[in-house]
Amino acid sequence: MDRKENILKRFIVYMAILTFVMFTIWAFVKSFKNRPPGDYETEVCDNRLKDKLYEKALNAANTALEKSPNHRGAIMCKALIFISEKKYSLATEELSYLINFLENNIEDDDKTGIGTLAAAYANRGIIKDRNKNYKSALKDYIKALGIDHEAVAGPGLGTII
Repeated sequence: MDRKENILKRFIVYMAILTFVMFTIWAFVKSFKNRPPGDYETEVCDNRLKDKLYEKALNAANTALEKSPNHRGAIMCKALIFISEKKYSLATEELSYLINFLENNIEDDDKTGIGTLAAAYANRGIIKDRNKNYKSALKDYIKALGIDHEAVAGPGLGTII
């Protein structure tokens, strides 16, 4: 009887481990399978941008935009690439397009879209600031803060300390 109990306990432990592993794999696969078109490429763009691989980042953003023409993350990533490369006119063009698109298409409960809109205004303000267009930059900063203060507020005191 003791041997049968050990076999049963081992079986239960193995099944519990296998169940955990399978649910983990299922959740991982589901997270990739249910992504909107262009999301993966936008994530690649963001990673390449962080690594300062601007050409590869731009290729990923363009691929995302081929799959989903108004993908707001891909448009923002392109703008950030151009800002990083100091191609301010191209960045301003992307950000202005994104602002116009979002103002005409986001829903009131779309928190990601609202945060992206605020970030687009803030980034456009940065470009204007770097080009010494301070009054217009201030208008964009104020607009960004009015849209979503939390999205553009910067680090808090805890982060600074």
